[in-house]
Amino acid sequence: FSYSSNLTLKSITASIGSLDQNGNDIFVDLGNSGVSGNKKIVVAKFTVSKSAKVGDKVEVKFSGNYSNLNGDYAVSASKSTNVAAPQSTVNTLKSMTVSNATISPAFDTNTTKYTASVDFSVSKLNVTATATDSKAKVAISGNDLKVGSNTVKVTVTAENGSKKEYTITVTRAQDPNYVASNNADLKGITINQG
Repeated sequence: FSYSSNLTLKSITASIGSLDQNGNDIFVDLGNSGVSGNKKIVVAKFTVSKSAKVGDKVEVKFSGNYSNLNGDYAVSASKSTNVAAPQSTVNTLKSMTVSNATISPAFDTNTTKYTASVDFSVSKLNVTATATDSKAKVAISGNDLKVGSNTVKVTVTAENGSKKEYTITVTRAQDPNYVASNNADLKGITINQG
């Protein structure tokens, strides 16, 4: 097999049978596994060299023979593509504001944990968040508030899939009209036999 000079072979394995390698020559013993039609026999993984530029062409070619009791057959496979820009790993927030509460501490891109307290009248925390990288995605969950402690999550997913989570622990006050019951009576009681 052969490959572009701007690629480095990371690994090569056989999907079927066993593989021996001597430089760029490979031998795959399929054992009793026959090959018919299109089948994945060899998997090769490469890394792109640091000297490669976005848009450069990279290519991998396999060619050789397949032998069985019925004779020899020529086999070949090739793949070419252009080097793409690396995906962004930036998974931070550029800004986060809450319109109906004050978060503490004040927002900072490197701080991931915040707290806030709201009146009973606030049943949903209005959070607006913007990712540092325009290719990242922002998701907000848990901002429908119950009385007591709530955890609002702001998750930033970078273009490459890596995630960072910002949390706001929100305490929602009790209904000011709520009156706690002072009834400590039992509705009923049963006993097991014995």
